[in-house]
Amino acid sequence: NNTGVNRVIVPLQVMMVRKLRCLCPEGLARTTAADLQQLMQDTRKLDDLLWQSPVSTVCIDVARAIAALWQLAAIYGASSVTTGVITGMLLFKMQARCGTRVQRSRDIERNANRERLRALKELTDNLETLKLYGWTGRYAEPLREAATVMANAARCAGRWLALSEFLGAAIGDAFCVIAFAASTFVMGKRISVKEFVLGEVYVHILRESVKSIYEGYSKTAEIARVTEKIEAFLRLPDRPQSSGDVLELTDASFAWPRPPPPQPPLPAAAAATTRGLGSGDGGEEVSWL
Repeated sequence: NNTGVNRVIVPLQVMMVRKLRCLCPEGLARTTAADLQQLMQDTRKLDDLLWQSPVSTVCIDVARAIAALWQLAAIYGASSVTTGVITGMLLFKMQARCGTRVQRSRDIERNANRERLRALKELTDNLETLKLYGWTGRYAEPLREAATVMANAARCAGRWLALSEFLGAAIGDAFCVIAFAASTFVMGKRISVKEFVLGEVYVHILRESVKSIYEGYSKTAEIARVTEKIEAFLRLPDRPQSSGDVLELTDASFAWPRPPPPQPPLPAAAAATTRGLGSGDGGEEVSWL
């Protein structure tokens, strides 16, 4: 969405770049190039989080979920639906735990990537000195370790994500099976094939509604996390601004004192003197100058 990029993403990135140019030494010590790069990537994700999240349709999803539960209660009975809901909530809780593990693995991957970028920046900034003294090999192990941590975290996130998808797909089937079993063997109610298929449809609607509500909540939490990081960066201390007073000096200069210029030699005619303005030896020498 170019409109979202132009209205939100680009202004935020411009603000962060301007803030980076105004940071004081203390603020620069509290952030790194890797942190800024990761913050730029998180800011770029805001476009998807703001314009593609189902936050605006949460009320519709809630109403749809309530309607689906009401229809399921009419088919299986309130007690059977309650048992199926409890089972589905347990599975949904396990799926949420898997999502937490996925987020934790991604945080580990993000931190490892930050360390990798920090080591690369330090290596490139001091490459000539490090090559001169033969110290470049010391950065191989930290970079290799960071890459290993990133790969392990990505694999772990993939496994937990696959388990989460499996639980999400099993919630609807488990709900139907538990509700059907409770309605048939406990309540003694005979469920026809048509009612069972219709129940499957309503369970699918319920599952999609709950999934949309959870995605809206997750994306809202992600938006809050990104905005908190942006606000923390923008609140870093700036360089003190000059008060605008102009230093004034009177009869002084910052230049080194200059020696007096040499006097030009006198011409021969000007050096001639005359005697005899007086009489005898008591005459007075007078220069033509």
